Amino acid sequence: MTVGTLLVTVGPDSGRRFTLPTASHSAGETVPVGIGRGTANPVRLRDTEVSRRHAVIRCGERHYELSDIGSSNGTLVNGAKLDGPARLNDGDRVQVGRTTLLFSRPTSDGSRAGVSLIGSAHEDPVGATLSALPAGSGRRAPGPVGSAATTLQVLYRVTEEAVRPTLNTEQLLGRMLDLALEAVGAERGCVLLADGEGHLRPAARRDRDHARSDAIGGLDDSLPSVRPMPVSRSIADHVYSSGRAIRTGNAAQDSRFDPTQSIMAVGVKEALCVPLRGRDDVEGVMYLDTTADAGSSILSPLPERFTDDHLRMLLAVGRQAALAVEAVRYQSALVRAERLAAVGQTISALSHHIKNILQGLGGGGHLVKTGLDRQDEALARQGWEIVERNQNRILHLVTDMLTFGKDRRPELKRGDFAATVADAVGLARARAAEVGVEVELDAAAVPPAWFDADAMHRAVLNVALNAVDAAAEGRDARGGTGGLVRISTAHWPESDYVGVNISDDGPGVPPHRAEAIFEPFESGKGSKGTGLGLAVSRKILREHGGDITVENQGVGEENRGATFHLAWPRHDDDRAVGSETQAD
Repeated sequence: MTVGTLLVTVGPDSGRRFTLPTASHSAGETVPVGIGRGTANPVRLRDTEVSRRHAVIRCGERHYELSDIGSSNGTLVNGAKLDGPARLNDGDRVQVGRTTLLFSRPTSDGSRAGVSLIGSAHEDPVGATLSALPAGSGRRAPGPVGSAATTLQVLYRVTEEAVRPTLNTEQLLGRMLDLALEAVGAERGCVLLADGEGHLRPAARRDRDHARSDAIGGLDDSLPSVRPMPVSRSIADHVYSSGRAIRTGNAAQDSRFDPTQSIMAVGVKEALCVPLRGRDDVEGVMYLDTTADAGSSILSPLPERFTDDHLRMLLAVGRQAALAVEAVRYQSALVRAERLAAVGQTISALSHHIKNILQGLGGGGHLVKTGLDRQDEALARQGWEIVERNQNRILHLVTDMLTFGKDRRPELKRGDFAATVADAVGLARARAAEVGVEVELDAAAVPPAWFDADAMHRAVLNVALNAVDAAAEGRDARGGTGGLVRISTAHWPESDYVGVNISDDGPGVPPHRAEAIFEPFESGKGSKGTGLGLAVSRKILREHGGDITVENQGVGEENRGATFHLAWPRHDDDRAVGSETQAD
Protein backbone atom coordinates (compact mmCIF):
# COMPACT_ATOMS: atom_id res chain seq x y z
CA MET A 1 0.00 0.00 0.00
CA THR A 2 1.34 3.43 -0.92
CA VAL A 3 1.56 6.24 1.61
CA GLY A 4 -1.43 8.54 2.00
CA THR A 5 -1.26 12.31 2.37
CA LEU A 6 -3.48 15.12 3.61
CA LEU A 7 -3.27 18.42 1.73
CA VAL A 8 -4.84 21.48 3.38
CA THR A 9 -6.86 23.20 0.65
CA VAL A 10 -8.88 25.60 2.81
CA GLY A 11 -8.00 27.16 6.15
CA PRO A 12 -5.16 28.95 7.95
CA ASP A 13 -2.71 26.17 7.02
CA SER A 14 -3.63 26.15 3.31
CA GLY A 15 -0.87 24.59 1.23
CA ARG A 16 0.57 22.38 3.99
CA ARG A 17 0.91 18.68 3.21
CA PHE A 18 0.98 15.96 5.88
CA THR A 19 2.34 12.49 5.09
CA LEU A 20 0.55 9.62 6.83
CA PRO A 21 2.44 6.51 7.98
CA THR A 22 1.54 2.94 7.06
CA ALA A 23 1.40 -0.06 9.36
CA SER A 24 4.08 -2.71 9.27
CA HIS A 25 3.13 -5.50 6.87
CA SER A 26 4.31 -8.18 9.28
CA ALA A 27 2.72 -6.74 12.41
CA GLY A 28 -0.51 -5.67 10.76
CA GLU A 29 -1.26 -3.11 13.48
CA THR A 30 -2.87 0.28 12.92
CA VAL A 31 -0.93 3.47 13.47
CA PRO A 32 -3.02 6.29 15.02
CA VAL A 33 -2.41 9.80 13.67
CA GLY A 34 -4.06 12.62 15.61
CA ILE A 35 -5.64 15.66 13.98
CA GLY A 36 -6.16 18.74 16.10
CA ARG A 37 -4.91 22.02 17.48
CA GLY A 38 -2.70 20.54 20.20
CA THR A 39 1.05 20.27 19.82
CA ALA A 40 1.06 16.47 20.23
CA ASN A 41 -0.89 15.95 16.99
CA PRO A 42 1.16 14.90 13.93
CA VAL A 43 -1.48 16.75 11.85
CA ARG A 44 -1.53 20.01 13.81
CA LEU A 45 -3.82 22.77 12.57
CA ARG A 46 -3.87 26.44 13.59
CA ASP A 47 -7.63 26.66 13.11
CA THR A 48 -9.23 28.02 16.29
CA GLU A 49 -12.42 26.08 15.54
CA VAL A 50 -10.51 22.79 15.66
CA SER A 51 -10.41 21.01 19.03
CA ARG A 52 -7.14 20.16 20.77
CA ARG A 53 -7.76 16.51 19.92
CA HIS A 54 -10.27 16.60 17.11
CA ALA A 55 -10.02 13.38 15.09
CA VAL A 56 -7.73 10.42 14.50
CA ILE A 57 -6.72 8.51 11.39
CA ARG A 58 -5.83 4.87 11.94
CA CYS A 59 -3.37 3.80 9.29
CA GLY A 60 -3.65 0.11 8.60
CA GLU A 61 -1.89 -2.20 6.18
CA ARG A 62 -4.45 -1.74 3.39
CA HIS A 63 -6.51 1.34 4.19
CA TYR A 64 -6.89 4.51 6.27
CA GLU A 65 -9.81 4.97 8.66
CA LEU A 66 -10.96 8.32 10.08
CA SER A 67 -12.82 8.77 13.38
CA ASP A 68 -14.01 11.83 15.28
CA ILE A 69 -12.95 11.70 18.94
CA GLY A 70 -15.56 13.86 20.59
CA SER A 71 -14.64 17.19 19.01
CA SER A 72 -16.68 20.30 19.65
CA ASN A 73 -17.68 20.93 16.00
CA GLY A 74 -17.58 17.43 14.55
CA THR A 75 -15.79 16.00 11.52
CA LEU A 76 -17.19 15.85 7.99
CA VAL A 77 -16.17 13.66 5.05
CA ASN A 78 -17.41 14.86 1.66
CA GLY A 79 -19.97 17.05 3.43
CA ALA A 80 -21.44 14.27 5.62
CA LYS A 81 -20.89 14.38 9.38
CA LEU A 82 -19.22 11.32 10.83
CA ASP A 83 -21.16 9.25 13.33
CA GLY A 84 -18.60 6.44 13.40
CA PRO A 85 -15.35 5.32 11.76
CA ALA A 86 -15.14 5.94 8.00
CA ARG A 87 -12.73 4.48 5.49
CA LEU A 88 -10.91 7.16 3.49
CA ASN A 89 -10.72 6.95 -0.29
CA ASP A 90 -8.53 8.85 -2.70
CA GLY A 91 -10.00 12.32 -3.28
CA ASP A 92 -12.10 12.44 -0.09
CA ARG A 93 -12.52 15.88 1.49
CA VAL A 94 -12.13 15.96 5.28
CA GLN A 95 -13.48 19.05 7.04
CA VAL A 96 -12.57 19.95 10.61
CA GLY A 97 -13.54 23.40 11.84
CA ARG A 98 -12.85 25.90 9.04
CA THR A 99 -10.17 23.64 7.54
CA THR A 100 -10.61 21.32 4.56
CA LEU A 101 -8.05 18.61 3.86
CA LEU A 102 -7.83 16.58 0.67
CA PHE A 103 -6.95 12.93 1.26
CA SER A 104 -4.82 11.31 -1.42
CA ARG A 105 -3.59 7.77 -1.75
CA PRO A 106 -2.17 7.24 -5.25
CA THR A 107 -2.46 3.46 -5.26
CA SER A 108 -1.87 1.37 -8.32
CA ASP A 109 -4.89 -0.91 -8.69
CA GLY A 110 -3.52 -2.96 -11.54
CA SER A 111 -6.17 -1.72 -13.96
CA ARG A 112 -3.61 -1.06 -16.66
CA ALA A 113 -2.46 -4.65 -16.85
CA GLY A 114 -5.98 -5.96 -17.47
CA VAL A 115 -6.26 -4.73 -21.08
CA SER A 116 -4.89 -6.46 -24.17
CA LEU A 117 -4.99 -4.73 -27.58
CA ILE A 118 -5.43 -7.29 -30.36
CA GLY A 119 -5.63 -7.23 -34.11
CA SER A 120 -4.09 -4.79 -36.55
CA ALA A 121 -4.52 -1.05 -36.85
CA HIS A 122 -5.00 -1.52 -40.62
CA GLU A 123 -8.12 -3.68 -40.42
CA ASP A 124 -11.41 -2.42 -41.83
CA PRO A 125 -13.05 -0.37 -39.04
CA VAL A 126 -16.56 -0.54 -40.50
CA GLY A 127 -17.46 -4.23 -40.11
CA ALA A 128 -20.76 -4.81 -38.36
CA THR A 129 -21.08 -1.24 -37.11
CA LEU A 130 -24.75 -0.54 -36.53
CA SER A 131 -24.39 3.21 -36.20
CA ALA A 132 -21.71 5.86 -36.01
CA LEU A 133 -21.89 9.42 -34.81
CA PRO A 134 -19.87 12.16 -36.53
CA ALA A 135 -16.92 13.84 -34.88
CA GLY A 136 -17.96 16.50 -32.40
CA SER A 137 -21.30 14.87 -31.55
CA GLY A 138 -20.29 14.71 -27.90
CA ARG A 139 -20.68 18.49 -27.67
CA ARG A 140 -24.46 18.18 -28.15
CA ALA A 141 -26.83 17.26 -25.36
CA PRO A 142 -27.18 13.47 -25.04
CA GLY A 143 -30.47 11.77 -25.68
CA PRO A 144 -32.36 10.14 -22.81
CA VAL A 145 -31.41 6.76 -21.38
CA GLY A 146 -34.56 5.78 -19.61
CA SER A 147 -36.33 8.68 -17.93
CA ALA A 148 -35.22 12.29 -18.13
CA ALA A 149 -34.63 12.28 -14.39
CA THR A 150 -32.27 9.31 -14.71
CA THR A 151 -30.34 11.02 -17.49
CA LEU A 152 -29.95 14.22 -15.48
CA GLN A 153 -28.83 12.25 -12.45
CA VAL A 154 -26.15 10.44 -14.46
CA LEU A 155 -24.90 13.66 -16.02
CA TYR A 156 -24.82 15.34 -12.63
CA ARG A 157 -22.75 12.54 -11.12
CA VAL A 158 -20.37 12.50 -14.08
CA THR A 159 -19.83 16.25 -13.81
CA GLU A 160 -19.27 15.97 -10.08
CA GLU A 161 -16.61 13.30 -10.60
CA ALA A 162 -14.96 15.39 -13.32
CA VAL A 163 -14.34 18.30 -10.96
CA ARG A 164 -13.43 16.17 -7.96
CA PRO A 165 -9.89 17.08 -6.78
CA THR A 166 -7.27 14.47 -7.68
CA LEU A 167 -3.72 14.24 -8.99
CA ASN A 168 -4.10 10.61 -10.10
CA THR A 169 -5.40 10.18 -13.66
CA GLU A 170 -5.82 6.42 -13.35
CA GLN A 171 -8.14 6.62 -10.38
CA LEU A 172 -10.10 9.50 -11.93
CA LEU A 173 -10.75 7.43 -15.06
CA GLY A 174 -11.64 4.42 -12.94
CA ARG A 175 -14.39 6.41 -11.22
CA MET A 176 -15.65 7.60 -14.61
CA LEU A 177 -15.79 4.02 -15.83
CA ASP A 178 -17.82 3.02 -12.77
CA LEU A 179 -20.43 5.61 -13.71
CA ALA A 180 -20.34 4.69 -17.41
CA LEU A 181 -20.91 0.99 -16.67
CA GLU A 182 -23.86 1.87 -14.45
CA ALA A 183 -25.32 4.38 -16.91
CA VAL A 184 -25.37 2.19 -20.02
CA GLY A 185 -25.59 -1.27 -18.43
CA ALA A 186 -22.28 -2.58 -19.81
CA GLU A 187 -20.34 -5.38 -18.16
CA ARG A 188 -16.78 -4.24 -18.73
CA GLY A 189 -15.00 -1.08 -19.74
CA CYS A 190 -11.60 0.44 -20.22
CA VAL A 191 -9.97 3.72 -21.16
CA LEU A 192 -7.08 3.96 -23.60
CA LEU A 193 -5.08 7.20 -23.57
CA ALA A 194 -2.74 8.40 -26.29
CA ASP A 195 0.94 8.60 -25.39
CA GLY A 196 3.37 11.23 -26.65
CA GLU A 197 3.66 9.45 -30.01
CA GLY A 198 -0.09 9.10 -30.55
CA HIS A 199 -0.28 5.38 -29.65
CA LEU A 200 -3.15 4.20 -27.48
CA ARG A 201 -2.11 2.71 -24.15
CA PRO A 202 -4.29 1.16 -21.40
CA ALA A 203 -4.96 3.67 -18.62
CA ALA A 204 -7.85 2.17 -16.59
CA ARG A 205 -10.20 -0.82 -16.59
CA ARG A 206 -13.34 -1.79 -14.67
CA ASP A 207 -15.61 -4.88 -14.54
CA ARG A 208 -19.07 -4.77 -13.03
CA ASP A 209 -18.20 -7.92 -11.06
CA HIS A 210 -14.95 -6.43 -9.75
CA ALA A 211 -15.40 -2.66 -10.02
CA ARG A 212 -14.82 -0.70 -6.86
CA SER A 213 -15.63 2.97 -7.08
CA ASP A 214 -14.10 5.46 -4.65
CA ALA A 215 -17.48 5.78 -2.97
CA ILE A 216 -17.14 2.26 -1.57
CA GLY A 217 -13.45 2.15 -0.83
CA GLY A 218 -11.43 1.87 -4.04
CA LEU A 219 -10.24 -1.29 -5.72
CA ASP A 220 -9.18 -3.72 -3.00
CA ASP A 221 -5.57 -4.93 -3.26
CA SER A 222 -6.69 -8.35 -2.04
CA LEU A 223 -9.01 -9.03 -5.04
CA PRO A 224 -7.83 -11.79 -7.36
CA SER A 225 -6.53 -10.69 -10.74
CA VAL A 226 -9.04 -10.80 -13.62
CA ARG A 227 -8.51 -11.98 -17.18
CA PRO A 228 -7.17 -9.36 -19.61
CA MET A 229 -9.92 -7.52 -21.43
CA PRO A 230 -9.54 -7.90 -25.22
CA VAL A 231 -10.17 -4.70 -27.17
CA SER A 232 -10.24 -4.41 -30.96
CA ARG A 233 -7.26 -2.26 -31.91
CA SER A 234 -8.86 -1.37 -35.26
CA ILE A 235 -12.01 -0.01 -33.59
CA ALA A 236 -10.04 1.91 -30.96
CA ASP A 237 -7.63 3.44 -33.50
CA HIS A 238 -10.49 4.33 -35.88
CA VAL A 239 -12.46 6.08 -33.12
CA TYR A 240 -9.33 7.89 -31.92
CA SER A 241 -8.21 9.07 -35.36
CA SER A 242 -11.63 9.96 -36.75
CA GLY A 243 -13.28 11.24 -33.59
CA ARG A 244 -16.39 9.16 -34.45
CA ALA A 245 -18.26 7.15 -31.82
CA ILE A 246 -19.09 3.57 -32.78
CA ARG A 247 -21.71 1.04 -31.66
CA THR A 248 -21.28 -2.53 -32.86
CA GLY A 249 -23.98 -5.18 -32.47
CA ASN A 250 -23.04 -8.84 -33.01
CA ALA A 251 -19.31 -9.21 -32.54
CA ALA A 252 -19.42 -12.74 -33.90
CA GLN A 253 -20.42 -11.34 -37.32
CA ASP A 254 -18.06 -8.36 -37.16
CA SER A 255 -15.15 -8.70 -39.60
CA ARG A 256 -12.85 -6.96 -37.15
CA PHE A 257 -13.23 -9.76 -34.61
CA ASP A 258 -11.35 -12.89 -35.68
CA PRO A 259 -13.13 -15.95 -34.19
CA THR A 260 -9.72 -17.43 -33.34
CA GLN A 261 -8.80 -14.47 -31.21
CA SER A 262 -9.36 -14.20 -27.46
CA ILE A 263 -12.04 -11.56 -27.95
CA MET A 264 -14.34 -14.30 -29.21
CA ALA A 265 -13.28 -16.72 -26.50
CA VAL A 266 -14.68 -14.45 -23.81
CA GLY A 267 -17.96 -14.05 -25.68
CA VAL A 268 -18.13 -10.36 -26.60
CA LYS A 269 -21.60 -9.60 -28.00
CA GLU A 270 -21.94 -5.79 -28.17
CA ALA A 271 -19.51 -2.91 -27.80
CA LEU A 272 -19.47 0.88 -27.55
CA CYS A 273 -16.41 2.99 -28.24
CA VAL A 274 -16.30 6.80 -27.99
CA PRO A 275 -13.52 9.37 -28.33
CA LEU A 276 -12.33 11.28 -25.27
CA ARG A 277 -12.49 14.70 -26.88
CA GLY A 278 -10.97 17.48 -24.82
CA ARG A 279 -10.93 21.18 -25.47
CA ASP A 280 -8.37 21.00 -28.22
CA ASP A 281 -7.70 17.37 -29.07
CA VAL A 282 -8.77 13.76 -28.62
CA GLU A 283 -7.08 12.35 -25.51
CA GLY A 284 -7.97 8.71 -26.16
CA VAL A 285 -11.03 6.43 -26.21
CA MET A 286 -13.47 4.83 -23.79
CA TYR A 287 -14.59 1.31 -24.65
CA LEU A 288 -17.46 -0.68 -23.07
CA ASP A 289 -18.85 -4.08 -24.02
CA THR A 290 -21.16 -6.92 -22.97
CA THR A 291 -20.64 -10.66 -23.13
CA ALA A 292 -22.99 -13.55 -23.73
CA ASP A 293 -24.73 -15.06 -20.73
CA ALA A 294 -23.18 -18.21 -19.34
CA GLY A 295 -24.33 -21.29 -21.27
CA SER A 296 -25.56 -19.37 -24.33
CA SER A 297 -23.89 -19.30 -27.71
CA ILE A 298 -22.32 -16.10 -28.89
CA LEU A 299 -23.57 -16.94 -32.39
CA SER A 300 -27.21 -17.07 -31.28
CA PRO A 301 -29.20 -13.87 -31.83
CA LEU A 302 -29.91 -11.87 -28.67
CA PRO A 303 -31.83 -8.65 -28.19
CA GLU A 304 -29.58 -5.63 -28.53
CA ARG A 305 -28.81 -4.05 -25.18
CA PHE A 306 -27.11 -0.90 -26.48
CA THR A 307 -28.91 1.84 -28.40
CA ASP A 308 -27.87 5.14 -29.93
CA ASP A 309 -29.09 6.80 -26.74
CA HIS A 310 -26.51 4.77 -24.80
CA LEU A 311 -23.87 5.84 -27.31
CA ARG A 312 -24.78 9.50 -26.84
CA MET A 313 -24.73 9.08 -23.06
CA LEU A 314 -21.28 7.51 -23.23
CA LEU A 315 -20.12 10.40 -25.43
CA ALA A 316 -21.15 12.81 -22.69
CA VAL A 317 -19.25 10.77 -20.11
CA GLY A 318 -16.22 10.63 -22.40
CA ARG A 319 -16.30 14.36 -22.94
CA GLN A 320 -16.25 15.04 -19.20
CA ALA A 321 -13.53 12.44 -18.67
CA ALA A 322 -11.35 14.10 -21.32
CA LEU A 323 -11.81 17.54 -19.76
CA ALA A 324 -10.93 16.11 -16.35
CA VAL A 325 -7.79 14.44 -17.76
CA GLU A 326 -6.75 17.77 -19.27
CA ALA A 327 -7.33 19.51 -15.95
CA VAL A 328 -5.22 16.96 -14.06
CA ARG A 329 -2.42 17.26 -16.59
CA TYR A 330 -2.53 21.04 -16.38
CA GLN A 331 -2.52 20.96 -12.60
CA SER A 332 0.40 18.52 -12.51
CA ALA A 333 2.35 20.63 -14.99
CA LEU A 334 1.64 23.74 -12.95
CA VAL A 335 2.84 22.06 -9.77
CA ARG A 336 6.03 20.94 -11.48
CA ALA A 337 6.60 24.41 -12.91
CA GLU A 338 6.11 26.05 -9.52
CA ARG A 339 8.43 23.51 -7.91
CA LEU A 340 11.15 24.21 -10.46
CA ALA A 341 10.63 27.96 -10.09
CA ALA A 342 10.92 27.66 -6.31
CA VAL A 343 14.11 25.63 -6.63
CA GLY A 344 15.55 28.21 -9.03
CA GLN A 345 14.61 31.08 -6.74
CA THR A 346 16.16 29.32 -3.75
CA ILE A 347 19.41 28.58 -5.57
CA SER A 348 19.62 32.13 -6.87
CA ALA A 349 19.01 33.69 -3.45
CA LEU A 350 21.42 31.39 -1.63
CA SER A 351 24.10 31.92 -4.28
CA HIS A 352 23.72 35.68 -3.85
CA HIS A 353 24.08 35.51 -0.06
CA ILE A 354 26.96 33.03 -0.14
CA LYS A 355 28.79 35.16 -2.72
CA ASN A 356 28.49 38.22 -0.48
CA ILE A 357 29.74 36.27 2.53
CA LEU A 358 32.68 34.88 0.58
CA GLN A 359 33.58 38.38 -0.56
CA GLY A 360 33.59 39.51 3.08
CA LEU A 361 35.72 36.54 4.10
CA GLY A 362 38.11 37.27 1.25
CA GLY A 363 38.45 40.92 2.26
CA GLY A 364 39.03 40.05 5.90
CA GLY A 365 41.53 37.36 5.00
CA HIS A 366 43.43 39.84 2.83
CA LEU A 367 43.71 42.27 5.76
CA VAL A 368 44.89 39.48 8.06
CA LYS A 369 47.59 38.46 5.57
CA THR A 370 48.69 42.05 5.01
CA GLY A 371 48.87 42.69 8.75
CA LEU A 372 50.96 39.58 9.30
CA ASP A 373 53.30 40.46 6.44
CA ARG A 374 53.78 43.94 7.85
CA GLN A 375 53.76 42.71 11.44
CA ASP A 376 50.86 45.14 11.97
CA GLU A 377 48.79 43.55 14.76
CA ALA A 378 46.04 46.20 14.60
CA LEU A 379 45.50 45.59 10.87
CA ALA A 380 45.48 41.82 11.38
CA ARG A 381 42.91 42.15 14.19
CA GLN A 382 40.75 44.36 11.98
CA GLY A 383 40.82 41.71 9.27
CA TRP A 384 40.07 38.94 11.75
CA GLU A 385 36.99 40.79 13.04
CA ILE A 386 35.70 40.92 9.46
CA VAL A 387 36.32 37.17 9.12
CA GLU A 388 34.46 36.47 12.39
CA ARG A 389 31.45 38.56 11.32
CA ASN A 390 31.17 36.67 8.06
CA GLN A 391 31.57 33.35 9.85
CA ASN A 392 28.60 34.34 12.00
CA ARG A 393 26.66 35.25 8.85
CA ILE A 394 27.30 31.76 7.48
CA LEU A 395 26.16 30.25 10.79
CA HIS A 396 22.93 32.32 10.76
CA LEU A 397 22.25 31.41 7.13
CA VAL A 398 22.71 27.68 7.66
CA THR A 399 20.71 27.70 10.90
CA ASP A 400 17.84 29.58 9.25
CA MET A 401 17.89 27.16 6.31
CA LEU A 402 17.71 24.14 8.62
CA THR A 403 14.93 25.69 10.70
CA PHE A 404 12.83 26.76 7.72
CA GLY A 405 13.39 23.62 5.66
CA LYS A 406 12.22 21.06 8.23
CA ASP A 407 8.92 20.69 10.05
CA ARG A 408 9.52 20.08 13.72
CA ARG A 409 7.46 19.73 16.85
CA PRO A 410 8.60 22.23 19.48
CA GLU A 411 10.02 20.76 22.70
CA LEU A 412 7.76 22.63 25.10
CA LYS A 413 8.85 23.26 28.67
CA ARG A 414 7.33 25.53 31.28
CA GLY A 415 9.60 28.48 31.93
CA ASP A 416 10.28 32.21 32.17
CA PHE A 417 9.90 33.75 28.73
CA ALA A 418 11.17 37.16 29.92
CA ALA A 419 14.58 35.62 30.64
CA THR A 420 14.76 34.20 27.11
CA VAL A 421 13.93 37.60 25.65
CA ALA A 422 16.60 39.29 27.77
CA ASP A 423 19.23 36.84 26.55
CA ALA A 424 18.27 37.37 22.89
CA VAL A 425 18.33 41.16 23.35
CA GLY A 426 21.83 40.93 24.76
CA LEU A 427 23.02 39.42 21.47
CA ALA A 428 21.07 41.96 19.43
CA ARG A 429 22.76 44.81 21.33
CA ALA A 430 26.14 43.66 20.04
CA ARG A 431 24.90 44.20 16.49
CA ALA A 432 23.22 47.48 17.51
CA ALA A 433 26.50 48.81 18.89
CA GLU A 434 28.17 48.20 15.52
CA VAL A 435 25.61 50.30 13.65
CA GLY A 436 24.99 52.93 16.35
CA VAL A 437 21.45 51.94 17.34
CA GLU A 438 20.10 52.06 20.89
CA VAL A 439 18.12 49.09 22.20
CA GLU A 440 15.72 49.55 25.13
CA LEU A 441 14.34 46.52 26.98
CA ASP A 442 11.29 46.36 29.20
CA ALA A 443 11.40 42.74 30.36
CA ALA A 444 8.31 42.93 32.55
CA ALA A 445 7.47 39.73 34.40
CA VAL A 446 4.91 37.56 32.58
CA PRO A 447 3.19 34.41 33.88
CA PRO A 448 5.10 31.17 33.29
CA ALA A 449 4.51 29.85 29.77
CA TRP A 450 5.08 26.66 27.77
CA PHE A 451 7.57 27.17 24.94
CA ASP A 452 10.66 25.80 23.22
CA ALA A 453 13.36 28.08 24.66
CA ASP A 454 15.94 27.55 21.90
CA ALA A 455 13.45 28.03 19.08
CA MET A 456 11.80 31.07 20.66
CA HIS A 457 15.21 32.60 21.38
CA ARG A 458 15.99 32.39 17.66
CA ALA A 459 12.60 33.86 16.68
CA VAL A 460 13.04 36.87 18.99
CA LEU A 461 16.68 37.37 17.95
CA ASN A 462 15.81 37.30 14.23
CA VAL A 463 13.09 39.95 14.61
CA ALA A 464 15.25 42.06 16.95
CA LEU A 465 18.17 42.03 14.47
CA ASN A 466 15.74 42.96 11.71
CA ALA A 467 14.53 45.91 13.82
CA VAL A 468 18.12 47.03 14.52
CA ASP A 469 18.94 47.10 10.80
CA ALA A 470 15.68 48.94 10.06
CA ALA A 471 16.42 51.55 12.73
CA ALA A 472 19.94 52.07 11.30
CA GLU A 473 18.49 52.46 7.81
CA GLY A 474 15.94 55.02 9.03
CA ARG A 475 18.58 56.99 10.95
CA ASP A 476 20.87 57.15 7.88
CA ALA A 477 17.96 58.28 5.69
CA ARG A 478 17.23 61.12 8.14
CA GLY A 479 20.80 62.32 8.22
CA GLY A 480 21.92 60.65 11.44
CA THR A 481 19.01 61.33 13.81
CA GLY A 482 17.25 58.59 15.77
CA GLY A 483 18.13 54.95 15.73
CA LEU A 484 16.01 53.31 18.44
CA VAL A 485 14.61 49.82 19.05
CA ARG A 486 12.24 49.17 21.96
CA ILE A 487 11.50 45.60 23.07
CA SER A 488 8.93 44.65 25.72
CA THR A 489 7.47 41.39 26.96
CA ALA A 490 3.68 41.14 27.13
CA HIS A 491 0.78 39.09 28.44
CA TRP A 492 -2.70 39.39 26.94
CA PRO A 493 -5.09 38.17 29.70
CA GLU A 494 -8.21 38.12 27.51
CA SER A 495 -6.72 35.40 25.29
CA ASP A 496 -4.08 34.20 27.80
CA TYR A 497 -1.35 34.68 25.21
CA VAL A 498 2.23 35.71 26.01
CA GLY A 499 4.76 37.27 23.69
CA VAL A 500 6.94 40.23 22.89
CA ASN A 501 6.56 43.53 21.05
CA ILE A 502 9.55 44.75 19.02
CA SER A 503 9.34 48.34 17.74
CA ASP A 504 11.78 50.50 15.75
CA ASP A 505 11.96 53.99 14.25
CA GLY A 506 12.97 52.81 10.79
CA PRO A 507 11.23 53.38 7.45
CA GLY A 508 8.24 51.24 8.44
CA VAL A 509 6.42 48.50 6.51
CA PRO A 510 3.91 49.59 3.84
CA PRO A 511 0.55 47.81 4.16
CA HIS A 512 0.97 46.05 0.80
CA ARG A 513 4.23 44.52 2.11
CA ALA A 514 2.87 43.36 5.46
CA GLU A 515 2.59 39.73 4.31
CA ALA A 516 5.33 39.67 1.68
CA ILE A 517 8.09 40.36 4.21
CA PHE A 518 7.42 36.99 5.82
CA GLU A 519 8.06 35.10 2.58
CA PRO A 520 11.47 33.41 2.25
CA PHE A 521 14.18 35.44 0.52
CA GLU A 522 12.12 38.64 0.68
CA SER A 523 14.90 40.55 2.43
CA GLY A 524 14.76 44.32 2.23
CA LYS A 525 18.25 44.67 3.69
CA GLY A 526 20.26 44.00 0.53
CA SER A 527 23.43 42.06 1.26
CA LYS A 528 22.97 42.42 5.03
CA GLY A 529 20.15 39.89 5.43
CA THR A 530 19.53 36.29 4.46
CA GLY A 531 15.88 36.80 3.54
CA LEU A 532 14.95 33.96 5.90
CA GLY A 533 14.91 35.61 9.34
CA LEU A 534 11.27 36.73 9.44
CA ALA A 535 10.08 33.60 7.61
CA VAL A 536 11.84 31.40 10.17
CA SER A 537 10.44 33.44 13.08
CA ARG A 538 6.87 33.14 11.79
CA LYS A 539 7.37 29.39 11.31
CA ILE A 540 8.54 29.01 14.92
CA LEU A 541 5.60 31.01 16.27
CA ARG A 542 3.14 29.00 14.22
CA GLU A 543 4.68 25.76 15.47
CA HIS A 544 3.79 27.06 18.94
CA GLY A 545 0.21 27.75 17.85
CA GLY A 546 0.77 31.51 17.58
CA ASP A 547 1.83 33.99 14.92
CA ILE A 548 3.69 37.21 14.11
CA THR A 549 1.89 40.34 12.96
CA VAL A 550 3.29 43.72 11.96
CA GLU A 551 1.83 47.22 12.03
CA ASN A 552 3.26 50.31 10.37
CA GLN A 553 3.65 52.21 13.63
CA GLY A 554 6.85 52.33 15.65
CA VAL A 555 8.66 54.38 18.31
CA GLY A 556 9.91 57.29 16.22
CA GLU A 557 8.47 60.79 16.00
CA GLU A 558 4.88 60.72 14.72
CA ASN A 559 4.94 56.94 15.37
CA ARG A 560 7.51 56.47 12.64
CA GLY A 561 8.73 52.88 12.11
CA ALA A 562 7.14 49.45 12.60
CA THR A 563 6.12 47.15 15.45
CA PHE A 564 6.23 43.35 15.33
CA HIS A 565 3.99 41.42 17.71
CA LEU A 566 5.06 37.86 18.56
CA ALA A 567 2.39 35.96 20.50
CA TRP A 568 1.35 32.38 21.27
CA PRO A 569 -0.87 30.53 23.79
CA ARG A 570 0.65 30.46 27.27
CA HIS A 571 -0.67 26.95 27.94
CA ASP A 572 0.37 23.71 26.33
CA ASP A 573 -2.86 22.13 25.11
CA ASP A 574 -1.56 18.60 25.60
CA ARG A 575 -0.27 18.82 29.15
CA ALA A 576 -2.20 19.18 32.37
CA VAL A 577 -0.78 22.08 34.39
CA GLY A 578 -2.93 21.96 37.46
CA SER A 579 -5.92 24.24 37.33
CA GLU A 580 -4.40 26.24 34.44
CA THR A 581 -5.31 23.60 31.85
CA GLN A 582 -8.05 24.85 29.56
CA ALA A 583 -10.79 22.80 27.95
CA ASP A 584 -11.89 23.19 24.38
